[in-house]
Amino acid sequence: MIEVIISAMLVALIVVATLTGYDAVGRATADERFHDQAALLLSEAQEALRSDPANAFDTLVAETKAGEPHTYTVTLGGGTGNETYTVTQSAVYVENSAQAITCTTGSKSTPALNIQVTSSVTWPQLLAVKRKALTQSSIITPPDGSGLQVDTVNEETNPITRVEGATINVSEGATASTATTSKEGCAVFAALPSNVVEVEAYKPGFVSPGGEYKVIAKEVAIAPNLTTHRTVTLEEGGGIEAEFVYEKATEYEKMPVTGDTFVVSNTKMGIQPEFELGSTNMTTSTEGTYEALTGTYESKAKTPINAEDYPYGNLFPFATSGWSVYAGDCTENKPPSSVIEKEEANEGKAAVQGGEIIKVKVPMSYVNLSVYSGTEKTPGTLEATGEPSTKEEPYAIKITNKGLAKECKFTPNNDSKEASTTHLQHVLTTKENAAHAGHLQAPFQPFGKFELCLWSKTAKKTYTLSYENLTATGTKREIFLGASGSKFGEVKEGMTVKTLQTTNTC
Repeated sequence: MIEVIISAMLVALIVVATLTGYDAVGRATADERFHDQAALLLSEAQEALRSDPANAFDTLVAETKAGEPHTYTVTLGGGTGNETYTVTQSAVYVENSAQAITCTTGSKSTPALNIQVTSSVTWPQLLAVKRKALTQSSIITPPDGSGLQVDTVNEETNPITRVEGATINVSEGATASTATTSKEGCAVFAALPSNVVEVEAYKPGFVSPGGEYKVIAKEVAIAPNLTTHRTVTLEEGGGIEAEFVYEKATEYEKMPVTGDTFVVSNTKMGIQPEFELGSTNMTTSTEGTYEALTGTYESKAKTPINAEDYPYGNLFPFATSGWSVYAGDCTENKPPSSVIEKEEANEGKAAVQGGEIIKVKVPMSYVNLSVYSGTEKTPGTLEATGEPSTKEEPYAIKITNKGLAKECKFTPNNDSKEASTTHLQHVLTTKENAAHAGHLQAPFQPFGKFELCLWSKTAKKTYTLSYENLTATGTKREIFLGASGSKFGEVKEGMTVKTLQTTNTC
């Protein structure tokens, strides 16, 4: 009996060992089959990537950077032997040396970046035993496309200032890519399928030399299979606060010196016309443009400020040249040399600093206008009665800036529309200012050529005259409300009168 039992145990051990061997062989065979199928999937995934268009790599690189590489599943086998494999694909741009991408300086084109693509495969049995995924990597030269490196700098400084944190948008048709400049002031776009792209750059508070808050839609031609360098100039914007001043003592010297608009110009803006406007009253738009408004007279005025886009101003801080600053609406209001000599800081020397608002004194000329009740032969008294109003009574005035050599009507840079060259005011009354009643509300005026029109509602007349301010002393003119223009001697030379004016036609 004992011998039988021992024999049975030996047989059982032999059977178990045999079955275990068969099972191990089966598992090894299955594992080998899984590995073979995974290796085949890896090869297919790598070959599929090689045939992808260039813009597909942009998407794959972006997904990889975001920590969300492309993943898909494949089921292989037959019947009950089906197995599901998970394939993961990722990509990064590398230089030819397979090192991580870095910004390079210089303006010449350099070899395009290659793409390192990696495919990995896992399946349930592999994960169950906590083994690593089967992985394969290779370097791919984009089948088509080019690279673009955008350098955001201020070349006015020495050494050059590089702008970190600027947003760069590169678009080609309906496709757009966005990147942020590094501490080296650059952003790189690889595998661009087009040979022409549009580039825009933006950083809150920064402006271009032309005063743009965003460098918009600049076309860049890029060479096939090369990385082209494009330089965009940006720097933190600044501003100017103008204080209107008058140096000549007159009988009205105690009257506050006021103005409404002033010009800032610089020949390095790189865009025509090379000037912008400051004013006492201004609106700005969501697009970063502005509109300088006229008719509000104060002792100080500022260049455009937009809290979101350029909180200190949209003037570029040129390091090697300053801004010219003078009262008026256009470059035709530039003061004569005799005035500029006394205000040297205003002639190309107003040095704007990024992130600051500098103060500049702006010289004014003077218009001594007297409005009399009678005619030139019998002047009567200064007309200074009535309630103050800039629209009707006592006497509404419109001053139009005519420039000197040409009409002053072109639009300043970044102005949302053609700048207004008309300035509304009125004749002061005794109720407003007894000492200066019968004279201009704002007698301090820019240099240049102007036309003045006065409308009297009670007399139903308009009076128009021209004058030039070529010196600090300015102009002295008179208007006689009794003049009808029908008799010789009633109208002063250089003035026209229109009667039966029931509405303000100035």
